Amino acid sequence: MTRLPNDRSPGGITASFRRAGEILRNEGVRSLWIKFLGETIYRRLLLIEKEIHALALAGPENLELEFRLLSKEEVDEYYDFRAYVDRDTIAGRLEQGNFCFVVRCEGVIIHGCWAATGRTAIDYLKCDVQLARDVVYVYEVFTSPQFRGHSISAWRSCEMEKYCLANGYRRLLAAVSPENHAVFRSIEKVGYAVAGKMGYWGFGRFRRYFCHNREDNTPLVLLTPPTPGSNES
Repeated sequence: MTRLPNDRSPGGITASFRRAGEILRNEGVRSLWIKFLGETIYRRLLLIEKEIHALALAGPENLELEFRLLSKEEVDEYYDFRAYVDRDTIAGRLEQGNFCFVVRCEGVIIHGCWAATGRTAIDYLKCDVQLARDVVYVYEVFTSPQFRGHSISAWRSCEMEKYCLANGYRRLLAAVSPENHAVFRSIEKVGYAVAGKMGYWGFGRFRRYFCHNREDNTPLVLLTPPTPGSNES
C-alpha cells in the first residue's frame, strides 16, 4: 500500500510550505518565484569559468590531508561518504571516464569533487553538452560538515588544477544557480568569472533550450536537445 504524503512526512504539504516560507524570509520573493519556475517550466544556470594555474597552497596545519583520484574499488566507500548518490551512479560515472577527486583525513574521505571532459550531462537541465577540448567541467563538490571552515575545498582545487594542467587542460568550468550568492562569493575569490548562460523554457518533450556564451572561445556546445515529439521526459 502506498502511503500518501502528510504533514509529518518529509515530502508532505506542510513541509513544502515551511520550505517556501524559509526561502521567502531568507532570500525574498524573487528567489521563491525562480525556484517555483525551476520546478515547473523554466530553468537556467550561469556558466562560470577560470584559467587553470599551477598554484601551491598548504593544507590546514592541524590536519594531515591526502589528495587522490577515486578508484573503482572505492565506490562503496564513496557511497558511505555521500549516500545520496547511489552506487550504480558512482560506478557509472567512473566507467564513463569522469574523475572524482577526493581528500582523505586519516584515511577517511572527507571531501569529494567530480569532474568531466568531452561529452557530459548537466542533470539539472536534462541535457548533454560537448566540452571544448581544453575544458574540465567541475560538479558536485561536497565537504563533510565537521570539516568545513578549514579551506579544504580551496586546497583540493589547487591540487586538482595541477593534475589537470599536467594532463593538457587549460580551463575549469562549472554551472551554478544565479541565486546561489554564497557560491558566487567563494568562486570570485579563486578566479572564476561568468562565461555564459544556458537553460530551457517549457516542460517534458516541449522544452526549448538556449545556450549563450559571452566569448568566441566557447567552453561548451549544447548538443541536439530533446524536441517536441521525442520520447524524452
